[in-house]
Amino acid sequence: MAQWLADPLAQIAPGPGKVPLSLAHKRLCGLLLLPLACQWLRDGRLPSLAPEHLSLDAEQGFTQGNKPGTASELIALVHFINRYFREHKLPPRIIASNSAVYLAAPWTRLGMALPEPARFEAPARQWMALFGDDIAGAIDWAHFHWPDRQLLLPHRKDCCLRYKVCNGELCGTCNRYSREQMAANLRQWLDNQITTG
Repeated sequence: MAQWLADPLAQIAPGPGKVPLSLAHKRLCGLLLLPLACQWLRDGRLPSLAPEHLSLDAEQGFTQGNKPGTASELIALVHFINRYFREHKLPPRIIASNSAVYLAAPWTRLGMALPEPARFEAPARQWMALFGDDIAGAIDWAHFHWPDRQLLLPHRKDCCLRYKVCNGELCGTCNRYSREQMAANLRQWLDNQITTG
C-alpha cells in the first residue's frame, strides 16, 4: 500500500484537474476498504492491518498475520488514507463520498440478497457512524420498491468526477442521477441479470 500511495496518479488514467486524484482515491477504496468492510461484516473479524499484510492485489488477498485487525484499526486506516488525499488537495466532500460508497457496499449486497432490505438501514447507519459524521453524512439511503423486488442502496451526495474522463458515464450511485434515473437504471440492470442469468 505504501508503494501505491507513493504515486497514486500512476495507478489511473490521466485527466483534468482533480479527476485523477479522485479516481485514484476511489480505486484505493475499492481495492482495500471494500474487501475489508465485507470481511468485517461477514466474519466479525479482520486480517492483520499491518502494512506488510495488506495487499492491493485481489489475487493475493490479505494475509492474517499473528494478530487480527480490529474495528478501531480499520477506522484509523480509513482516516489515514483520507488524510493523505486531503493533504494532496482532494476536496473533503469527494473523499468522504468515495469512502462512504465502498464502506456501505456490503450492506447493499446484503440488501440485494435478502428480503426486506429496509431492515438493514439502521445497522448500516450504525456501521457508517463508526467512521465519523463526514463519511456517514456523505451518502443517504435510497429505497426502491417494485412488485417483485425491494432494494436499499447508498446514494452519494458528491460526485467522484469519473464522468469527466469516461465519456460522460456516471457511476451507479452518482449524485448527478435523480432518484428516478437511479431507479430506472437499476431496474434495467436487474432485468438484464434475469435475462442473461
